[in-house]
Amino acid sequence: MTLLNGTEVKDYNYPDITFKCGKDPGGTSKQAKEFVEIYSRRNRLIKLEKACIGDYSFDNILAELKQLVSVS
Repeated sequence: MTLLNGTEVKDYNYPDITFKCGKDPGGTSKQAKEFVEIYSRRNRLIKLEKACIGDYSFDNILAELKQLVSVS
């Protein structure tokens, strides 16, 4: 798995990657915010929020992560 951060590029081994899905409680809008956090061992690499990246992108990323877990 490769993550880009500005000019920095880091590669991670798939066996070291885990992810966690969840919902943050809603703030003033009172709507829960869906998210997925991607970890390399115990370090959080990135947190993706559905509201920030859009439904379509979020759903596709989540489907890919679930497929990787089912293959391993």
